[in-house]
Amino acid sequence: MKLTLFIFLLVLTYTDNKEKKEPSIPEVAFTIKKAFWSVKGTFSQVKIDIRFDPKDLSESHISGSAVISSIDTGNKTRDKHLMEENWFFIEKYPKINIQSLSLSYEDIGKYCGKFDINIRGVSIEKTISFNDKGNELEAFFELNLSDFEIGTSGIAGAIVGNKVNIQVLIPHSISQSSQSYNINNNR
Repeated sequence: MKLTLFIFLLVLTYTDNKEKKEPSIPEVAFTIKKAFWSVKGTFSQVKIDIRFDPKDLSESHISGSAVISSIDTGNKTRDKHLMEENWFFIEKYPKINIQSLSLSYEDIGKYCGKFDINIRGVSIEKTISFNDKGNELEAFFELNLSDFEIGTSGIAGAIVGNKVNIQVLIPHSISQSSQSYNINNNR
């Protein structure tokens, strides 16, 4: 549930493959502990704007948003509950947004970025490492729901963990222009 949170912010997942694959569509997935098990979920409506050139990181940027109402945890009742005021409060905050503030080189194929992540009107700055897989960027990171005042009240807040693990996969090609993806994978 809470994991759905940043799911957006995108973190990237992709299986390592020796063959170069064509870029796919962006993916945002999350996992969060709930009592004695974990809940996994995805967002089916994601918008990404990317300009990534490893040779010119000062001119590169990554931004995106996930429509919270497109969350899918495999349980429609839980998904509906996540839309309510004590969780994501979609009537007032319908999207999760992320925007790179700066990007830097770490090692061959490895980069780091400072990102502004906004959920429920609360913005935090987060450093996120990511890998360049040739035609995709892949990131894994963790968010704390309490940083965004999500699920901090009631019994559900006590049962659901605070840490959300997020995976993001963003297709890209090195170019001088931005690439935009507006994905609507209605399930």
